[in-house]
Amino acid sequence: MQLSPDGKYLAYVRPSGPNDVYNVFIKALPGPGQVTAAGASSSLFEKEGVAKDKQVTFDKERGVTSFSWAEDGSAIYFIQDTNGDENDHLYMVPLSSLKPNGQAVKPIDLTPFKGVKASTIIGSKRFPNKLYIGLNRRDPSVFDMYALDVPTRTLTLDTVNPGDVSSWIFDYHFKIKGAMGYNNSDGGAYVLIKDTPAAATLSSNSNSSSSSSKPAAITTEASPSKTNNISSSSFADLEALFKAAKKGNWTTSQWIAASSSRSDVAQWRKLLEWPFGEDGGVFRFNKAGDALYIVSSIGRDTTEFQLVGTGPGAPIKQRISSNPLVNVNSVLFHPDEWYPQMISYNYLRNNWTVLDPKMQEDWDRLVKFRPGESMSISDISNDRKTWVVLYSSDNSTSRYFLYHKGTWPPQLLFEVQPALKPYKLSKMHPVIITARFGKAFMNAGNKQWGVGYMQHDLSDAVAWAVAKGIADPNKVCIMGGSYGGYATLAGLTFTPELYSCGVDLVGISNVGTFMRSIPPYWKPLRYEWATRVGDAEKNETLNREISPYYHVDKIRAPLLIGQGANDPRVPQPESDQMFSAMKAKGLDVQYVLYPDEGHGLVRAANRLDFYSRADQFFSKHLGGRKEPFVARPQSTAKVITEVKPPTAAAAAAGKPAAQGSEGNQLGG
Repeated sequence: MQLSPDGKYLAYVRPSGPNDVYNVFIKALPGPGQVTAAGASSSLFEKEGVAKDKQVTFDKERGVTSFSWAEDGSAIYFIQDTNGDENDHLYMVPLSSLKPNGQAVKPIDLTPFKGVKASTIIGSKRFPNKLYIGLNRRDPSVFDMYALDVPTRTLTLDTVNPGDVSSWIFDYHFKIKGAMGYNNSDGGAYVLIKDTPAAATLSSNSNSSSSSSKPAAITTEASPSKTNNISSSSFADLEALFKAAKKGNWTTSQWIAASSSRSDVAQWRKLLEWPFGEDGGVFRFNKAGDALYIVSSIGRDTTEFQLVGTGPGAPIKQRISSNPLVNVNSVLFHPDEWYPQMISYNYLRNNWTVLDPKMQEDWDRLVKFRPGESMSISDISNDRKTWVVLYSSDNSTSRYFLYHKGTWPPQLLFEVQPALKPYKLSKMHPVIITARFGKAFMNAGNKQWGVGYMQHDLSDAVAWAVAKGIADPNKVCIMGGSYGGYATLAGLTFTPELYSCGVDLVGISNVGTFMRSIPPYWKPLRYEWATRVGDAEKNETLNREISPYYHVDKIRAPLLIGQGANDPRVPQPESDQMFSAMKAKGLDVQYVLYPDEGHGLVRAANRLDFYSRADQFFSKHLGGRKEPFVARPQSTAKVITEVKPPTAAAAAAGKPAAQGSEGNQLGG
């Protein structure tokens, strides 16, 4: 859900069509003069319904859940991959293209490159016709930055990534003026900046004093065969300058030296460093461009929000805010003046603190509007006059309100899960297991996977729940996805006495094979993985110690496995090999594969299918109620009954083995 930049419309996602696929819709919002006292308790969505709302996207398969407004409110942008492969494309739907009769419109693919992932998509209120987009089309392991001219749909190569830059920092004039990266030799993080206030980008442009080469341009509405090619003449100078970077093997110092030798490129220099184990990051420049808003744990346990100068040594100009118990969570900045207005910390719940006195009066009034509930700003218009405010409580439904500055009371937009309103909900009581959430807490988990403290924490939580009489020690199930899936497998293998069953969704079974198959663009974090987890790719002793796959014979409880066939993070072989190993030992295991999913389940029919199977599974092994299993024709679920060993060629390529399946039905 997002408020339009002018505060007049609300874009939101809801199920649509016969298959309940999520799509984006737009609702016109009442202006300040249209809100009445009755609106504080009468939901706008219940009152008006959704019949008059405009549908913007018309996807019929995976749905659209990640979207944003164009900075001038003229379009909706969204990202979408193909069947979970995470090679996201950036799409645009101009609102002017919507049909009066609600007929479907085709979105414009702004990055139509096969096998290429769009990442780090940056817009600017001051430059609404321009976007910066990170693309790994030159090298799958790194993202170069391209500038998109929205009206002409033309992409221009702007800045080449030397191989270890993970994000780019823009100044007020919407120029790349900084970069943040990771050193794979020691895991440290660093910040580079350009000294020239309004410097040209690493590739030449029309405003540059030197025009020895022009940036490569790509028209995204051309045919795929053309859009996937950059002319050699336009790219020649960049290739000469960054030829070593094609493999991502330049050091940062080499990249700085090479780029600084060009007459059209400002000098890059290292401004900040965080050794491995410290926590730090950059939010943005200030408006003047002579300071950065950052968070840093240097000299403390939790991060502090600071303003640091861009001079040598990055002197701290202002220590703005910190919390001794938890790291900084998020910061709200003014869209025009680029100074912080609010900051949040999430300890027992997410709490906001006002930094800008201009917002204090409105904030205080809104807090008093629903006393005892947690309040946060969900969204806010560019002029700061229209707010969407979320009120949440542990024992009541959450509510979203529309607030116009100077108008009272706020208008109720909708309630989350209104079907719960007739019921009395129990109070929730936080359980504090550790006192602080800073770098010490994070680093305490280093090399503690599986048989270490990270798994012990889960065992301790089970013991606590049993001791308090909350859980029956004979009816505890462990369930999780991704790392949580690994924790499920680790729980069943390393602490089999604790659990009656387990549900694993896209979980890691063999840490070594997982690390060998991680996506190329995770390469800058390779050192961190090896330090946080341990180098299980090279250390087979460690791998066999912490990988559940090698401890299958210890399993006592039934297991349900769910897997997306196109998962690039935890590939299908991770589930294949766990299933095969358990089945070979005659253990109770069910395996459901979804051919059109990746790292998790996106399509509604597949989510409902898997959770319905989990419901049956829980009832069988824990007791209790269950709903009848209903096969969903739209789901692509395949119950796997056999995994054949992969061929030598397939195994070398990391491809999944062939499976025998029973189609879309409930496993035994």
